Amino acid sequence: MSLLLISLLIGFLATEDGRAQDQENDDLPVTEYRLPNGMQFIILEKSGSPTVSFVLQYQIGGINDKVEKTGTAHLLEHLLFKGTKNIGTLDPDKEALLLNQMDFLEDSILSLEDQGLPPPTVEELKTRLLKLEEQAQVYVVSNEFEQILSRNGARGLNASTDSESTKYYLELPSNRTELWFMLESERMTEPVFREFYKERDVVAEERRLRVETQPGNLLYETHLKAAFESHPYGEPVVGHMKDIENLTRQDV
Repeated sequence: MSLLLISLLIGFLATEDGRAQDQENDDLPVTEYRLPNGMQFIILEKSGSPTVSFVLQYQIGGINDKVEKTGTAHLLEHLLFKGTKNIGTLDPDKEALLLNQMDFLEDSILSLEDQGLPPPTVEELKTRLLKLEEQAQVYVVSNEFEQILSRNGARGLNASTDSESTKYYLELPSNRTELWFMLESERMTEPVFREFYKERDVVAEERRLRVETQPGNLLYETHLKAAFESHPYGEPVVGHMKDIENLTRQDV
């Protein structure tokens, strides 16, 4: 089981200009403990604060992507906002049936493309895949995960992926702490990667905008590959375009 690090920063720990409010006290009252399942908590409490800030960190990042599957960790970060078996859907059973059919079609498309079969055959399957996506969309409650948090006063909902970790950020009223634990537990144990192909296209577009149309970022990517020729640090966290376009739900 991968190490899971949770940092709970209870209250506002810094002023607007980013400086610590209590610089005179070098010994902050930090509490740290680890559960039997390996989950580690680091808690810094500020009594009387009306809010609680969370940083949830998984020790999984770009270096964990398999060969020719770069971008998997980053895509997973996106998909974990899509909901669960209970959140984000009107009918989980009917939706699951359509998602499985879509996965079968996508596998067929990738196989045919590898074989170099005529485009009409592949395009026909892609058209069928789009129709299945439209049918599955009927059961999707878009952004329900975020909406639940927003209705309960959440701010700063965000996430990021780097080479070695994936982080999720959130601030809530302190009397909604239990809600955070419930939602995070749900989406980490019962995630549903709905709208997968749409989100995969979003990540591909992100690469186009941030890397392939930015000479400086292309140069940096080339530099990393040269510096870490035989190490996954040399691979882009966002993924290579060819890899992104061929990722499947099973890969994630």
